[in-house]
Amino acid sequence: MEKSEGERIKRIKGIVGLDELDLKVIEYLKNNARIPAAQIAEEVGVTRMTIHNRIKRLEELGVIKQYTVKLGIMPPTPTLPSEIGELKRITTGIPGLDEIIEGGIPRGTSTLVIGPPGAGKTIFGLQYLFNGAKKGEPGLLISFQESLLDIITIGAGFGWNFRDLMDENLISVISTFSPEVEVHRGADYEKLGQWSLTEQMEENINRMEPSRVVIDSISVFLTRFEDIYQKRRELFRLNNYLRSQGCTTLLVSEIGSLESELHVENYVIQNVFLLSYFHKGTERVRQLEVLKMFGTNHSKHAHIQSITKNGLEVHPRAAV
Repeated sequence: MEKSEGERIKRIKGIVGLDELDLKVIEYLKNNARIPAAQIAEEVGVTRMTIHNRIKRLEELGVIKQYTVKLGIMPPTPTLPSEIGELKRITTGIPGLDEIIEGGIPRGTSTLVIGPPGAGKTIFGLQYLFNGAKKGEPGLLISFQESLLDIITIGAGFGWNFRDLMDENLISVISTFSPEVEVHRGADYEKLGQWSLTEQMEENINRMEPSRVVIDSISVFLTRFEDIYQKRRELFRLNNYLRSQGCTTLLVSEIGSLESELHVENYVIQNVFLLSYFHKGTERVRQLEVLKMFGTNHSKHAHIQSITKNGLEVHPRAAV
């Protein structure tokens, strides 16, 4: 028999390799199971995401088995407005697109941009960030597929100077090809350190308070989780966190590699754009379709989309 709770914790520490931060988290939760993760983070001097991930790890190890209230990063309790006003929107700046979605994407929502390779998804995300930054709206890009140099090069091809916007703190980039996320000799998606990535995301959001966030691609992010339940849970948490921070987010997804899992993303995310193409003779014609959009009387047609020297352009009156 163990003589005290302290001895039991020491025994657990030796078995599963807990550190001092883990023990502090356990102590806070033991004293008050309802304490928010944000309060623990503030009192011990780390980020909320760090505490969130430590709690999750303790759950997986079986050290924490039950709560009075399940803890985690939760959006603030909403307050009902005294008067219902017009839905606020954030313009994409992509010529022709805002015209078919009543002026822009509903502010504070998340949008899934899905399509096969070559449909223009990455350009879509970069154009969305660039147009916002030029209006003074800070943007954060989390890229699993392009290096910082790749992003700057792609932007330069359309006349978008990302380097200057980064110097002005209007654009911030987190890339899996950057040393700060501990990826060596390429991007090992299966072993990519989740703690490092999520902590960086939160640090950037706290520092620059971005209006716009792009994750390219969410398909790669979800490969780190084994089953549909885990994928849905993590996507739900990520979506809730970004919305609670006031971000209007684009999540890029490859349709070809994720067809069986698109239901997970479609049911969690508020808005969905489908980018695709068809062949007209020997010519490949790109098109864009709005599958759903929160609170919006959007176009119900597929529209011709082209890639010009200035980026993407949607043709509102050229329905397929």
